[in-house]
Amino acid sequence: MKRIRVKGHHELKNFVHALHHPGIPDAYEQTHFSVKTLEWKLTLLSLGVSHPVIWFAVKKQYKNATEKRDNLPQKMLMPKYFGSKDRQKRSRHRILATPFGEEALSQTFAVAQKEYPEALFSAFNLKDPPSPYELACVLFHWAPLRGRRGGKWGYSFLLWWLAGISSAKLAELHPDWEEEAALAIRQMMETPKFSLWALGADMRPVIIRPARARALLFHTPRGVPMREALKEMRESMYVRSLFATGSRGKGAKRWLPEYRPLWHTLDERLLWEEDGRYRAPLRKVRSEGARILGRPKGWVPESRPGNILRTEDVIDLLIEKNPHPGLPWREE
Repeated sequence: MKRIRVKGHHELKNFVHALHHPGIPDAYEQTHFSVKTLEWKLTLLSLGVSHPVIWFAVKKQYKNATEKRDNLPQKMLMPKYFGSKDRQKRSRHRILATPFGEEALSQTFAVAQKEYPEALFSAFNLKDPPSPYELACVLFHWAPLRGRRGGKWGYSFLLWWLAGISSAKLAELHPDWEEEAALAIRQMMETPKFSLWALGADMRPVIIRPARARALLFHTPRGVPMREALKEMRESMYVRSLFATGSRGKGAKRWLPEYRPLWHTLDERLLWEEDGRYRAPLRKVRSEGARILGRPKGWVPESRPGNILRTEDVIDLLIEKNPHPGLPWREE
């Protein structure tokens, strides 16, 4: 496996790391890509995708901000959370310069993958690992410790795959991405917090004191007592026996964030986009993409081939129900 180095790569995080790959040509109207952080919500906005998580985040974060600075208008607070328009533009042009630029503008982007490639499935060493949707919800929301150092290329490409980019397009840019993504998963499985979540077992047999229960909550502040509690549970005979067999045991629903960061099925995205008010940003971005990529007027980006979930595929799954499936104003 050939190692690829990028100057200052230790400063790059998550989605943006793959966008600094040396195999990407200079993007449209920019000779140097300087963006060093690219959160999921900013990625969605850059590509014109009006996912519900953005609206819920605006509602929640704007409320929190105005409570502290009630004299500032909303337009002055927004850049703090989602980045400037220029940063969105530079990120979008860089994405369009990659082999997966067209898929990033397609209808299947931000829609969960149906199944893992064999290398990624095997990396969990579990019979019933978290689904790609569950893994995306957690990794887009929470940045877990990744065990041993290394695997940053693999982790970044794993995030892009979870976001809805096909394996074939990612392989055009980085042929070894699956092997390196599998390494990133194995490294995450070395950490007690992620591995206990991925196991998805009923943890009541090892919750013998309140600290252990609190440690299993993802919003619990980090600290020595919490780390020790997680380590104790991971090394308990009950949990070790489950990992030895790869079994989930009785099974319990894995924790997922309240506001889901992507659509579980293609039907969910189609239902959301039935409301015409959310099509304008996407139409604008696709029009710009057609001009940059040299596509004809009225161009429709090609979706990823297969591995797409539909409503009938997710019936009766052991998964936390989405508490906010509808539009923001229907949540009132």
